[in-house]
This record gives sequence, structure tokens and C-alpha cells, in this order.
Amino acid sequence: MNTVLLSNGVIALLFTETILYVLAFVAFVWGLKIYKNWNFESLASSQYLLEKKNYFTTTVIVFILGVKFVLLPLFAHIVDGLSDLVPGAMCGAGVISANDYGMPIFIIKLLVLFLGVCWSIANTIDLQNNYAYTKRKYELFFGIFILLTLEFLLQGLYFTHISLESPVMCCSVIYGASNSGSTLPLSLSPSTLSIAFGILFIMLFIALINKIKILSFVLGALFLYFGYYFVLHIVGIYVYELPTHICPFCMLQREYFYIGYLLWGSLFLGSFFSMAPLVLEGLIHQESKRSFSVAIFFNLLLAIIALYFIVGFYLKNGVWL
Repeated sequence: MNTVLLSNGVIALLFTETILYVLAFVAFVWGLKIYKNWNFESLASSQYLLEKKNYFTTTVIVFILGVKFVLLPLFAHIVDGLSDLVPGAMCGAGVISANDYGMPIFIIKLLVLFLGVCWSIANTIDLQNNYAYTKRKYELFFGIFILLTLEFLLQGLYFTHISLESPVMCCSVIYGASNSGSTLPLSLSPSTLSIAFGILFIMLFIALINKIKILSFVLGALFLYFGYYFVLHIVGIYVYELPTHICPFCMLQREYFYIGYLLWGSLFLGSFFSMAPLVLEGLIHQESKRSFSVAIFFNLLLAIIALYFIVGFYLKNGVWL
């Protein structure tokens, strides 16, 4: 048996994911029955039973999505811990690229969380409006369930196909610190990337303040894209205090006070809540004003943390990296 599967973290993760998938499957089956027969205006006893099932199913889905938010950083932590077993890996960057399943799983997990944010908001609005959007929120959950199925299968393949014999690349090689070519989007320079990110931040802030859904979605997506490179290539080197150290995983470690969880979490959540209002408009023709406020909070949190490390380093050392 692959030694990776004997890791306590991997065992706990796969066990938890299995339980969650079983619950998701039950919610999916019950959700189909509810979706097919739901009629809130009906006074029939069958509708009453459906409402009881709907309450239980909704509670299960809320539980699943809540645990999923916890499992993403746990997954990153477990992958990072496996670097002690995988030859050549200095951190989770090498482990996640140990086979072809790693990065697709990470992307699927992020997509599940984004749709999970949208579903949670839609569920809250549904409960506040006498179940007016019950069918629509189940349609969204059916899409989430497909992603959960794909994630469950790929995650099993990922952990069972991590080789402990073939060496992997370290983060410096993967993210370009050892290369002469630019790894930044559109071949931007670090200073231009910083300016572009700053402009995006201001534009997104204005769009969120004015609750412009389409603009918030587009700018939120761009903010996520450029923000990834900004955190990785700009903020990261100030966290490490080393211009050649470019890695999204090392900042998750204890040596850096786990600041990576706060940086990446604020980036993802800020972007997700920025894009959610347009999805909700298309799904239930409603908006959540709180989504704009939550997006502003996490975007500001990201900016404050970034400035703390960048400006703090300059004030302490008198130079920019």
C-alpha cells in the first residue's frame, strides 16, 4: 500500500470526505424528489411531508458546505505535510504537482466553495421569502453535487497516485524563481502588476459600494486572477523577506505564522462575494446587500495585510525587494 495512504492526515481527510459525499448523495436523492413534487401552495399531506424533508435536506447541505470551507485549508495543510515523504518536495507545491490530479482538485474545490457561497445566500433569501426559490436553489445544488462527485473521485486518484520513488520539483522551479523568463500574466513587470492590482482594487471597491452587479462580477474575477499573482509574486517575497522565494504554500507554514491562510482566504472570499450577486440575480432574480459588504471587508483585509508586509519591510530595512 502507498505510504501516503497511511498518513493520519490523509486517512482523516478521506474518511471525512467519504462521510460528506454519502450525505451529499442522500441530499441529492431527496432533493430530486422535492424538486419534482414541490408546490408550496398545496395543502396536501404530501406537501407537508416534502416540507419536512426539505428542512432536513437543507440542513444537511448547509452542514456539508460548512465543513467544506474547513476542509480546503485542511487539505492544503495535509498536502504541505506530505512534503516530508515525497522526494524532492520542499513544501506542498511539489506535492500538489506530484501527478496530474492535484491542481484540478484544487480548482474544483475552489469552484465548490464559490457555488457554495452562492447557494448559502440563495438559501437564506429562500427562507426569508416563504420558500419562493426552493426549486432554484436545488438546481444549484445539483450542479454542486456533480462537482462534489468529480472532486471525490479525483481526490482518491490523487492520493493513490503520489509516487514516493520519482522526485518532484521544488517550489522555486515550479514558480519560476530559477527561470529567466517571466511567469507573470501578460509578461508584466512586478511594479506594473502591483499598479494593475491597485487599480483593480479601487475599481472593485467603487463597484461594490455602488452595488453594480455586472461590474462587481467582472472586476471580482479579474481581482481573483491578478490577485493570485500579486500575493504569490509581490506580497509573498515580503512575507519571506527573500526576493527569490516564490511559493504559495510556504506561507502556510508555522515559520510564517500561518499568514498564508489569511492572505489566500481573504483573496478567495473577497472575490467570491464580489461575483456572487450577479449569479444570484440570474438564479433567483434577487440580490443580497450583505454580499457587497462582506466582499468589501475581505478585500480590505487583503489590502491591509499586504500593505503591512510591504510597507513594514521598507520601514524596517529602507529598501524595496
